[in-house]
Amino acid sequence: MSDELKKLSPGLLWNIFSDICSIPHPSGHEAALRGFLKSRAEDAGLKVVVDKAGNMLIEKPAFPGMEKHKTVILQSHLDMVPQKNSDTKFDFSKDPVKPYIDEDLVKAEHTTLGADNGIGVAAMMALLLQNDIPHGPLKALFTVEEETGLHGSEKLSPGFVDGDILINLDSEEEHRVFIGCAGGVRSNHEFIAEYDAVPSRNTAMNIRVSGLKGGHSGCDINAGRANSLKLLAEILTAAEERFGLKLADLHGGNLDNAIPREAFATILMPVSSTDEFADFVAGFEVEKVQLFGRSEPAMHIQLICVRIPDRIFTTNFQKRLLSALNDCPNGVVAMSEAFPGVVETSTNLAAVKSEHGKIIVRTSQRSSNADSKKRLADKICDIFTSAGAVCTMDCDYPGWEPKQNSSILKIFTEVHKEVSGNEPEVVIIHAGLECGIIHSINPALDMISFGPEIRNAHSPDECVSISSVARFWNLLLKLLNAV
Repeated sequence: MSDELKKLSPGLLWNIFSDICSIPHPSGHEAALRGFLKSRAEDAGLKVVVDKAGNMLIEKPAFPGMEKHKTVILQSHLDMVPQKNSDTKFDFSKDPVKPYIDEDLVKAEHTTLGADNGIGVAAMMALLLQNDIPHGPLKALFTVEEETGLHGSEKLSPGFVDGDILINLDSEEEHRVFIGCAGGVRSNHEFIAEYDAVPSRNTAMNIRVSGLKGGHSGCDINAGRANSLKLLAEILTAAEERFGLKLADLHGGNLDNAIPREAFATILMPVSSTDEFADFVAGFEVEKVQLFGRSEPAMHIQLICVRIPDRIFTTNFQKRLLSALNDCPNGVVAMSEAFPGVVETSTNLAAVKSEHGKIIVRTSQRSSNADSKKRLADKICDIFTSAGAVCTMDCDYPGWEPKQNSSILKIFTEVHKEVSGNEPEVVIIHAGLECGIIHSINPALDMISFGPEIRNAHSPDECVSISSVARFWNLLLKLLNAV
């Protein structure tokens, strides 16, 4: 446990969060963390149930005198997004995250921190383990594999979401309360790579696009950040005819819910063209740094000489692949008319990888409008199908329709005003929350989502505000007392 985190307040919450950081828990590897939390709950005499998917429900009786209050379900997910830079040696399935304090922020050394959703998990456990906090009948729902497509919540049984109110603790903006979210779908595009022999009198180089901020493909999609794969495809396409560039490999990104920060390509070109190409890449970098400005101050495009590869893509395949990557939409597609300033529909060119003679491209689409989501996904599949790829869709989940007359929203607004002096901003979020799936299982649930200030989620720059966690905790306690 980090000695630094031990000194923070609220003490039990931060102690539990420190324990969470010490236990590897990326999506699909939540068992150890679940076992740790289960043991703590059972030692406290609480009822614990784990379903076949790995979701866990812990129940705690009402505080004496509050037995007739409504049953509240608190909900967070156990898994974290495993993101690091390519030059960082770290195995998320084995290595503990290393948190540290930087003024008012908790950060991690060179990786994602896991405050998304570890702070929510820690808050729920702190509530369960303390017996002096007033609340009605309480249930704590911990889901799995949220970050890879909300797979855990998709498998929930009605018994796991039997209650009156659900409070989701998976939001990242203080002084906001979320009453709706976008739905999403992932589209996968698989090419059979076609290869040629390597021509003579050529130089091989690796192009690396790095230093980008990346971030959450929902929350940060309108932040004006660059997409490393789009930048790389643009460079390669411009250099095809001008420098006789031949492509041997292309890859970048690794998660559909993260904006890709790095992308790489191995190329060949005539020795006579290398100096001019280096000047072209340097100019391209200057142009893009100026274009993105303060959004991407650390952008860097690097050329490194490497050994000649064993093979290159055929000219036809190279053109089809790059054409599809360039034609693929990326970023905000439409803004919401009902909620000014909120993204309605977006898409993220998330990852490209080489695997067993195939090139696999993954994209994700989000929208608060189900028809718009489907049309966008179909359009992108058409682009890649026309280029020769086989396309499939998965991880399709519903949005959460806003309920303006929500009783828990009214209570939250009153408590927030009492605590902070101001009413919260009521918004919908352009990210996938499990509330949409849970509502489809139990439509009677009254739901909101809120949380502390978490910045740069889904990137190695992820951090959480210490002071906002204290305010979040205080707000949560007062809310439970008022329900």
